[in-house]
Amino acid sequence: MKKSNYSSKKFALIGTSCVGKTTLLSDLKKILGKKYKNKIIVTVPEAARFFFEKRKVRNPFSYINQIQIQSLANEFEKKAEAQKPHIIICDRSVLDAAAYVRMMGTMNDAEKLIRRAKKWFTTYSHFFLLDPKGIPYKTDPIRKEDLKVREGFHKSFLILLENLTLPYTLISGNKEERIYRVTSIISKFYS
Repeated sequence: MKKSNYSSKKFALIGTSCVGKTTLLSDLKKILGKKYKNKIIVTVPEAARFFFEKRKVRNPFSYINQIQIQSLANEFEKKAEAQKPHIIICDRSVLDAAAYVRMMGTMNDAEKLIRRAKKWFTTYSHFFLLDPKGIPYKTDPIRKEDLKVREGFHKSFLILLENLTLPYTLISGNKEERIYRVTSIISKFYS
């Protein structure tokens, strides 16, 4: 049997609401597409936004809603992986549901979400946690939480990344600085 030379690296842009994940994702696809013309690059859309655009829910951070979002994120990522790309960049990850439930629900429910996704965590090459510091927060029909809750979510991500010993980098600064930092780290996987 001939061995395949397919090797995919998966990166996730994670963090609280309105820190520029979707904007950064779009920019990264263009920049990496120019840099790695011979590599297939696939992006994964944000499962939570897709979920909430289709449904009106009373408690978006409940375990029952977040388990559905986690499953949807997993499904989106599997579709991306099926394309056998070289680089996958995700707008959020399966970790997000646990971070949100950890902050707004119970530790028991957060642990259940972590256990459900534990094997999936190993499929990520690196997580990029976007720092909310210095990024203006704008609410919309989907993002409704206040600034204090937003900061709590960020802390929840930090705690989970550390406790689970997942490979991550905190990404701060303006848009250009963030792009430079993320592309520099991704480049290390291909040098």
